[in-house]
Amino acid sequence: AMVRPASDLSGLDLLDHPNLELVRHDLRSQKNLVEHLQTVDTVVHAAAAKSGDFYAQFAGTVLTTENLLGAMADAGVAHIVAISSFAVYEYQARWSHSTLQEDSPLAAAPEIRDAYCQTKLLQEKMITEFADEHGWKCTVLRPGAIYGRDNLWTHRLGRDGSKWWLRFGAWAAVPLSYVENCAEAIISAAESADAVGEVFNVVDDHPPTQRQYMKELRNRTVPLAVASVFVVFVAYYWVLLIHMGGVAEATLTALAMR
Repeated sequence: AMVRPASDLSGLDLLDHPNLELVRHDLRSQKNLVEHLQTVDTVVHAAAAKSGDFYAQFAGTVLTTENLLGAMADAGVAHIVAISSFAVYEYQARWSHSTLQEDSPLAAAPEIRDAYCQTKLLQEKMITEFADEHGWKCTVLRPGAIYGRDNLWTHRLGRDGSKWWLRFGAWAAVPLSYVENCAEAIISAAESADAVGEVFNVVDDHPPTQRQYMKELRNRTVPLAVASVFVVFVAYYWVLLIHMGGVAEATLTALAMR
């Protein structure tokens, strides 16, 4: 497993596993990268920058992927499982309550989306095109909101603060992917010949709505005795829907906690 030089691995339980070999390397550097890949059969590429401005995320997601692909070609590694994201899909032109599938359109105007969407789109395109040009085996996985014990919040709920949460919407399904389920899907994709050339969304069965997930999050993380919850419905904008010939009302739910 290749990890960033500054990564804190103190919380990992598998550091002493006999089948695990850790290599610290910054993918922004090509130095010794080919040597690290000499004995590798399959690369699971999950590295990406999730914060910073566009240039920081471009360097941490796109340039690092370019370095990795070049090193794989030089090392003779011809199998890659690319970890993409739900962020690459087109959302603004979707009908409410429609089903997001692997063949759903990708972001049509990435320039108006955030830097994470833009760089993940570039990364996925670069990997699939490079794999096609070199005749590699390639599988793309697009996980939803990966969550676990120490990572329960997702921006699909809204915004979180130290004393308050702001929830946008209530009825949309939250595409959760429990971290161990996601890891199992990655292993299956790496080992299955049927997965080659395919794209898979990685989401747990029966995803909760935003309201349901927020309720469980409050029950498990905030003591009810000290929580005061005010549900405020605010009509904060009207969007003209040309294809419907009408308007849609968006609501904002503010959860204020002290």
